[in-house]
Amino acid sequence: MNYFELYPGDYLKDTGRLTLVDHGAYLRLLLEYYATEEPLPADLGDLYVIAAAVTAADKTAVKKVADRFFPVDPEDGLRHNGRVDEEIEKARGRMAAARENGKRGGRPKKNPLGSEEKPSGFSLGSIPVIENETQKKALQTPDPIQENVAIATLSPGKPDDDGIPPCPHGEILALYHELMPANPRMKVWDGARAAALRTRWREDRKRQSLDYWRRFFAHCAASPFLTGKREGQNGRPFLPGLDWLVTAGNFAKVIEGRYNDRSAA
Repeated sequence: MNYFELYPGDYLKDTGRLTLVDHGAYLRLLLEYYATEEPLPADLGDLYVIAAAVTAADKTAVKKVADRFFPVDPEDGLRHNGRVDEEIEKARGRMAAARENGKRGGRPKKNPLGSEEKPSGFSLGSIPVIENETQKKALQTPDPIQENVAIATLSPGKPDDDGIPPCPHGEILALYHELMPANPRMKVWDGARAAALRTRWREDRKRQSLDYWRRFFAHCAASPFLTGKREGQNGRPFLPGLDWLVTAGNFAKVIEGRYNDRSAA
């Protein structure tokens, strides 16, 4: 990534107790993470090189911020930051959308009043695009009947120009809710979330069927870790949503079987 968004309020809230040297170490590691779009290495020696840490004070600062903001993921042995992973996935979604628009000759024109398509690309009757506070509050209402109706009425649309069938977001959401009922219900499905699912759908032809996704969620439902039956790093059960499952790195780990119940082996 050539740039990333920095939110001063969030940054100051999270780093309020860091010293000036700590801030320098944190920013150097953060820039490396965004520039490479890859998690940081676990080895402190590698981090010292990345942060140009020379003095003992420099190295102490690097270790401090690395352990606090970039903990090691036991699954892949690399240092992750959840916020950075999320922002990278969002950027990839935007770039993928830009490439698709480029193939079509640029951004799609705004729909005239009374058009049968919404700006998000979903047909009428799809999960609503959040356009104002009233709609946001409506989506936050815990009404499973309303959610199910929104999913069931999603129109699949027409195949893309390259012949790949459009991603049936609503039907896949319905399968997720059906097969993983204990996991978080998805009440908002747009932006980076929708882009990640669409990317997973388009990456491989065998994923372009609802049968594949039914088997995928059944596979996830058989994992104690992915269904809240195992403790996470913080000692509390980990219960991911569909947005977590379809993020590139997490999706790869799931289909590689990294979250399978090894105790049954």
